[in-house]
Amino acid sequence: MGFKDSFKQFFNLDEDLEEQMAKMEASEEQERSARSRLSRRNHRSLEEQETAGVQEQLEHPAEVAHVNPYNFDDVQMIIDEAKHHKIVIFNLSKVTRVEAKRMLDFISGAVYALDAQIAKVHNHTFVFALDTLDIEPVLSDYNVNQTS
Repeated sequence: MGFKDSFKQFFNLDEDLEEQMAKMEASEEQERSARSRLSRRNHRSLEEQETAGVQEQLEHPAEVAHVNPYNFDDVQMIIDEAKHHKIVIFNLSKVTRVEAKRMLDFISGAVYALDAQIAKVHNHTFVFALDTLDIEPVLSDYNVNQTS
C-alpha cells in the first residue's frame, strides 16, 4: 500500500502542477491582452494629443513680444513672456557688454530649463521661443566684447 499511495500521490502532484501551470498561462495571457489594450489606448491618446496640439496652433497663431531690456532686472520680463508661449525678440544694444553677457547667461539657463531655443537675428538682437517655433540656435556668433 505504501508504494501504491506514493505512486498516486506523485501523479496527483503532477496533476496539481499542470493545473497551476495552466492557471499561470491563462493569467499571463490576460496580462498580455491587458497590456495590448493599454498600449493601443495610449497610442490613440498620443495621436489625439498631437492632433489637438496642431489644431490649437491653427486656432491660436503665435504671439510675438518685443523687449528692449535696459538693465538686468528686465530679463525676467523676457522669460515671463516666453513662458506665456510667446515668441520673444529682444535687443541688447542698450546695455553694457558686461550686462549683456550676464543677461545672455541668465537667458541661456532659462532656455535649458524650459527646453526652449534661442537664435541670433542681428548684431544685438535675439529671438527666444519655446518649442512653438523651430529655430536654429547660433548664440556662439554673438561677440559680447563688441562695444555697444
